[in-house]
Amino acid sequence: DLVDQARDVLTEMREMGFKPHSLAFSALIGCCARLGQLSDAIDVYQDLVNSGVKPNEFVYGSLINGFVENGRVEEALKYFRHMEESGISANQIVLSSHLKAYSKVDSLDGAKVLYERLKDLEGARNIVASNSMIDLYADHGMVSEAELIFEKLRAKAWANEITYATMIYLYKSVGMLDEAIDIAEEMKLSGLVRDCGSFNKVMSCYAINGQLRECGELLHEMVTRKLLPDIGTFKVLFTILKKGVSVEAVTQLESSYHEGKPYSRQAIITSVFSMVGMHALALESCEKFTKADVKLDSFLYNVAIHAYGAAGQSHKALN
Repeated sequence: DLVDQARDVLTEMREMGFKPHSLAFSALIGCCARLGQLSDAIDVYQDLVNSGVKPNEFVYGSLINGFVENGRVEEALKYFRHMEESGISANQIVLSSHLKAYSKVDSLDGAKVLYERLKDLEGARNIVASNSMIDLYADHGMVSEAELIFEKLRAKAWANEITYATMIYLYKSVGMLDEAIDIAEEMKLSGLVRDCGSFNKVMSCYAINGQLRECGELLHEMVTRKLLPDIGTFKVLFTILKKGVSVEAVTQLESSYHEGKPYSRQAIITSVFSMVGMHALALESCEKFTKADVKLDSFLYNVAIHAYGAAGQSHKALN
């Protein structure tokens, strides 16, 4: 991704009388697209055309994917039309990018047609396209259609964490909470809960279903794996706390978090462990700020007092 150096090499090639193949231009276009420098990518494309080099599916694929990933869907569709008009057959990668474009503009009919084309490709195992279709069906609340694709992926062991997370979102959005919980459990057993996004999805399901102890266990697993909780995680944690902690206490924690006060995140984690009865972990978490050589804010004292009191260590709470 050293785009300036790459461009210098391409210029040097041409100055020496070499005629670069489309592969060189494609590499540079892909580099610009990954970095979000789409105006530069277009310039390289125009340079390619002006040089008399015929663009191939890789050139178009890099451009289309770049526009899709940066939300410029109309331009992605424009270059797809250019590609087809030039007589180039779209490969699996280009069709997947095009399908993502249709998904972003909520064009279900266009996406369906493309997905059928992808299925017809020999040996096609396109998870990105399948996930895009499931996501599109989820946005339209089309449960049976999404389930059909999901079952096929699951039967072939091709379903990934995005597939499962999208199905959880679909079931939750249409009120099928039991099904969402089943998918969350299966996702966990399959070893696909491995990043913040997947942890958040499963934790959210458990929180809605009142399985608060399971939420605490997932939070502990995140901490153990050294996965830093993100905004989505804390959103779920506040939902959990509202089910068993006073409104005033949650409000104080939310304010400290949004203001970025020192140890606010640790205080929230401590409060969740304490609330779900995981007292040893709560006290271990609590010590990270009670033993710190800093002046504690009042909200931290409140969390510590509650954690020690809930754990039956009233003398420490009083101290």
